Amino acid sequence: MTTSTESYVNLLKSCIMNHLFSSIPCPLEDTYRQLKEEIIDQADHNQELKNLEAAISLIHKEISGRIRAGSEF
Repeated sequence: MTTSTESYVNLLKSCIMNHLFSSIPCPLEDTYRQLKEEIIDQADHNQELKNLEAAISLIHKEISGRIRAGSEF
């Protein structure tokens, strides 16, 4: 089953909120890289990667007001 873009957005938003309040914060880029590595390890990962990329782009746009460049992170 493919994880939706919305699910990835929620995971990344949770990461941001946890970063604000946790005594052991986890930066957004670390969470993104970890999710990406987990997806790449899966057999059929093309749609998963597209959904993750769409989610990180949406989050980046919400935070910074601009679209994320592909080289960021």
